[in-house]
Amino acid sequence: MMDSETVNAARDDHVLPEARWASLVVFCILVPAVVVLWGMPEKTADLWAWTIMPELTPIFMGAGYGGGAYFFWRTYRARRWHPSSAGVFGAAFFAGLMLIATLAHSRRQPSPSSRRARLSTSGRGSSRHLPRGSSRASPRRWA
Repeated sequence: MMDSETVNAARDDHVLPEARWASLVVFCILVPAVVVLWGMPEKTADLWAWTIMPELTPIFMGAGYGGGAYFFWRTYRARRWHPSSAGVFGAAFFAGLMLIATLAHSRRQPSPSSRRARLSTSGRGSSRHLPRGSSRASPRRWA
């Protein structure tokens, strides 16, 4: 037979303070990602772990991150855990997949320090990089 403490613990459906604060931390991480992916999709080579092509792809990824930010904000503000529980586990699975993709692509991309070294020694911005008849250099993409 179950005692009254066990029954009360089973009925308690509040969001634990740890889960609430973890949701806020995740929200604060997702918001800048949304800004980069929606607001600057052409700059993913510099602002993201890898270059995302074509430029419409980061906008769709940003929509997913925006949905995640909304979800975690709602979880942070929620009084009950049960409606958020499945989404938290789904988000953890998605984060794991994104970690795998990031690690796989980080080995293919030059590190930021080697990019800076390459840019500083390449003469970027000099007249030899200007297309004929143009006053501006076209943006370079990392392959």
